[in-house]
Amino acid sequence: MTRPAHHIACLAALLAATLLAACSGDEQLPQEAARVVALPVRLVMAPDGMGGDATRAPGDPGTYEHFVAPDYAYVFLVVELDGGGTQVCRLTDSDGLPLTLNADNSLTLTGEWHKELNGSDFPQTMHDSVYTYISTFYFEVPPTATVGRVYVAMSKVQLPSVAPATRGTGEIVYGTGGSTEDDVLNLGFDVEGSAMRSHLQDLYATPYNYCHSGTTTYYGTIADMSPTSAEHLNLMLYHVAAKVDVRWNVAEEQQSAFWLSFIEARHLAEYGCLLFRPTENVRSTVDTWSGDIRVPSDGYGFTLMGWNGTGSGSHESDRSRQWYGRQYFYTIPFRTQEYPAGDPAYSTPCYFDLQLRMLANDDTEASTTDGYNLLVRKDMSAADAVFVPWMRIDLRFTHELTYGTAERVIE
Repeated sequence: MTRPAHHIACLAALLAATLLAACSGDEQLPQEAARVVALPVRLVMAPDGMGGDATRAPGDPGTYEHFVAPDYAYVFLVVELDGGGTQVCRLTDSDGLPLTLNADNSLTLTGEWHKELNGSDFPQTMHDSVYTYISTFYFEVPPTATVGRVYVAMSKVQLPSVAPATRGTGEIVYGTGGSTEDDVLNLGFDVEGSAMRSHLQDLYATPYNYCHSGTTTYYGTIADMSPTSAEHLNLMLYHVAAKVDVRWNVAEEQQSAFWLSFIEARHLAEYGCLLFRPTENVRSTVDTWSGDIRVPSDGYGFTLMGWNGTGSGSHESDRSRQWYGRQYFYTIPFRTQEYPAGDPAYSTPCYFDLQLRMLANDDTEASTTDGYNLLVRKDMSAADAVFVPWMRIDLRFTHELTYGTAERVIE
């Protein structure tokens, strides 16, 4: 039976309308899935490359510092999107399945570190021995990613309380609508009450403001995130903690009447220490000495030398150390104030304040609340500071120590 012409016309019109509706909105099209990107990386550490001479007392053959290879990595890829905005990408395995990360977002390292001589890749440590870790990281990347930035930290022990610090909020959330680049850069960790205290020298990261020579481009940048890109990264990681190297010497003519019996650094940073912004930790006030508080609750202490039960050793067996010696430790540096508003030249100094408490002539923390309290101040006003300071403090005593307080600014 032949259909009327107007029936055929209606059917054609209905088919055309259906096709038009199916193509009239992007929301009707299947979204392009995220893809897995393989990123070959060469991570480099130079543990003793920026610290100068060996840490030992003058005249003492001593020993060099001992560093241990990291066992944990914190790896974050932040990508810029074609339509604007950024996204933090999740680590996956080579098949695109999410990796099982530790509770603190860390990845347990399974490869090996290799020692080699650094060439011209990193001028700060040219011709020094460096340690390299070569691997491939896989990320789940959105199809609109254009440029990426990789931030890496490595540690011998897991970092406690790794979360955006006081200037950020919440945990790291991956994918669309998740965390921002600022959340990654504000990641902080705690030192107090953890194994991290004795492994600060074994913590390394990529400073967020370190740029390729002569440019303003972050050195962990992936310039091309397209599927055909063959980018790889060659990254040097740097110490997150500052090294403080203290040397003391009592003049020979004073040694019969005066010797040191206790030295301790106090009020060290312990909470919310920034991982990728190690030169930007801030305290709003300067901690002050208060009575007979041994190790204040607002900052732990590090004993450089102690006798008669306050430290290891005895002055009877090693009295020379009370006249001269050398001790180093690592701590997280902090500024005592933010840059003031309306001061674009940063003319107001911002200091890293380190407090040293000293006792003499067999006095101990148990026998006196008095002492010699020295505030050592390191200028950290430079707005573009990248690396944490490596500080050497020389204490020369040409007169008998008089208890009281003093202040000293070092370069």
